[in-house]
Amino acid sequence: MRSILIISNDYGGTNAVLPIARTLIERNFRVWIISSGNGLQVWIDAEFQDILEELDDSIEITEVIKKIKELTPDAIVTGAGAYNQIEHTFRLAAAELKIFCFAQLDYWSNYQVRFRRKSGDKIVYSFPDLIGMLDSICLEEMIAEGCDEKKLIIVGAPNIEESVNYIQSIKQSQIEKWREEIGIQKNLLTVVYFSQTMTTTEPKIDNNNPEEYVFRPWGFTQLTILRELISSISKVCNIREMSVKLIVKAHPRESYEALSEVLTSTETSPLLDCMVVENYDAKKLICISDIVTSTFSTTLIEAALSDKPALSIQIGRNQSNPHYSFWGNRVGATIPIFDNRELQQFFDNYATAPKSLYLSKISFENSASNVADLIQDNLPN
Repeated sequence: MRSILIISNDYGGTNAVLPIARTLIERNFRVWIISSGNGLQVWIDAEFQDILEELDDSIEITEVIKKIKELTPDAIVTGAGAYNQIEHTFRLAAAELKIFCFAQLDYWSNYQVRFRRKSGDKIVYSFPDLIGMLDSICLEEMIAEGCDEKKLIIVGAPNIEESVNYIQSIKQSQIEKWREEIGIQKNLLTVVYFSQTMTTTEPKIDNNNPEEYVFRPWGFTQLTILRELISSISKVCNIREMSVKLIVKAHPRESYEALSEVLTSTETSPLLDCMVVENYDAKKLICISDIVTSTFSTTLIEAALSDKPALSIQIGRNQSNPHYSFWGNRVGATIPIFDNRELQQFFDNYATAPKSLYLSKISFENSASNVADLIQDNLPN
């Protein structure tokens, strides 16, 4: 039986490789999973405990090589997170042991930094044999950052494919049951806000010096956007005399208290009921929502591709010099909001004539199968 070792650390990267693990198991591969960080709970929630091992993110390469020799996998698959060490170390070990290594991207940003780490005064790269690209936009941007085109191949987005398939499979009766369990009255307009952890500045690679990043201010944070969202919905609630439920989903790496403080310190309409949730499943939240909002979360893409109005709110960003451009907005799947008047107008229009505002039909079908095919094709004889 051929065997595959899968390595992940963060939430996004783990969700990207999890469907690949399922597909490989369905094809009768023996699969081992090693994880750390937020990714560990993702594997546990998906019931992969029997083949899951936790290792410290800072494990030394000598120990990694020892572990790989113990398991003797035919190939290694990793996530492509920018802020962990374990995926990087396993890619380095795979290269040293001459084992085929594949990494799957989960998002359209910070490409090179995902495959390098600083070690003392040196920059160490850990490019695998092949990297799974999400689409042609991802491919073009990664080439523009100086990545070797021979190592890049478009396979799709396994995490988005799996989420959309799940959301579209849920029946309305189940959705109503979930809404009742979380305390949403029948037919009450429900808005979900997926918060994100954000640095105060956005790193953008300097193509003239690929070792350096240029840091530019975002112009907003997840907390300022939440405050704008509450204010805009409150105004429409008062004008239209309608009730709305706002569910705020904290990011796995985010403080619940900071979000709660925004709710209590922002003037809110008595017709707007707000709550913060931490551990509620993101896909279920998309299912029970009427409108999904965030800054540039992957959940916006999942919602949009599931025919839900999805608002990418970036109030405060300098549109004349858009140093960050969200993929969903670029392809017309999500609705960009750069001004609080636009935000209030959207909710006012929706209140008077609610409808699906889906803009662009894009599919990531067969992404996990594409990766499994690729791995099979590159296994040693």
